[in-house]
Amino acid sequence: MAREDESSLPRWVALPGGKNIGLGRHWHGLGTVPWVLNGVIYVALLALTGQWRRIVPTSWDVFPQAWESLKVYSGLGVPGIEHFQPYDALQQLMYFTVVFIAAPLMMVTGPVMSPAVIGRYPWYPKLFGGRQAARSIHFLGMGFLTFFLVMHVALVFLVHPENNLTQMALGVNDPTRSGPARAPTPTPTPLPGAAS
Repeated sequence: MAREDESSLPRWVALPGGKNIGLGRHWHGLGTVPWVLNGVIYVALLALTGQWRRIVPTSWDVFPQAWESLKVYSGLGVPGIEHFQPYDALQQLMYFTVVFIAAPLMMVTGPVMSPAVIGRYPWYPKLFGGRQAARSIHFLGMGFLTFFLVMHVALVFLVHPENNLTQMALGVNDPTRSGPARAPTPTPTPLPGAAS
């Protein structure tokens, strides 16, 4: 690489390694270990409990249904609660993409950024069309996962929050349990001798 093509990053951007980008790579690798372990446990539990059916589409009908959901969301509307069984088609496709496509791609392209890995296994970057192609796939995956995270959290609070929050916090679909506890409304007692 020519010296003219090099650029130095400000120290605050290159944290925690500062000018030592290799140290930042080590921290990044260490930080991904809990994420990978969490993902492996999650996928194992999906398989062992049969919950994979919630996020793995089993019919081609999911695509036109997801398109209809996307049109509703694009118009700033909210799909009816009856479409969430437990997820609507668009959610199902997004969760499937995150769990079974984007996350695995991030895991297999990440090691290509390591000079030690490609020094020991020079054939590995070639699986992705070279180191730069793997870096691009990794970057696009990060962009997609960031977009998913922001949209997911926002939609939890915007689309049927009374159902979403109780399902997330309590594991039940009981909208009456969201928000602060309310005293029951007293039933008026009829006066003695009053006509009913």
